[in-house]
Amino acid sequence: DERDPRARPLLRPPVPALLLVAAIPAAHAATPDAPADSVTHHQFTIAAERVDFTLTAATMPFDDDKGERQAGLFHVAYTRDGADGGRRPVTFVFIGGPGASSAYLHLGALGPRIVPFASDGRLPEAGAPLIDNPDHWLDLTDRVFVDPVGTGYSRPVGEAGPRHWGGEEDLDSI
Repeated sequence: DERDPRARPLLRPPVPALLLVAAIPAAHAATPDAPADSVTHHQFTIAAERVDFTLTAATMPFDDDKGERQAGLFHVAYTRDGADGGRRPVTFVFIGGPGASSAYLHLGALGPRIVPFASDGRLPEAGAPLIDNPDHWLDLTDRVFVDPVGTGYSRPVGEAGPRHWGGEEDLDSI
């Protein structure tokens, strides 16, 4: 393949939904049903070099101007270990909509591990393993995937949801 290894496709076909299950200790939750924060360490290979990275999945409280909790904003961050955090770029990835979280972008295109698609773009068979993403960007930038209120694990508190659902509302909350 004569393709430049730095030239990376921006999009791949979406993948089936992924259900993540986590314990939910109330003391750590930004909203009553937020999953517990989790930090794990991983590695993969870039051009024969092993790269260590940290994955952080957490919920950040979202309060209004009066200091009242409106929601918990769930995010997943991939950060390269050993990199100069003060100089390293960060790319924020946002997606949302009824029933759509950033999981589709994690496993379909931008995460360090993806579900492999057939060369013609067909979806993989059920139970396909995750593989290292040959088109990741972790060598160039850390990444933070953010789920707007009402998508993924980002949950409104009480009746606050509808006033945070919509394009302008997503921008305000982020």
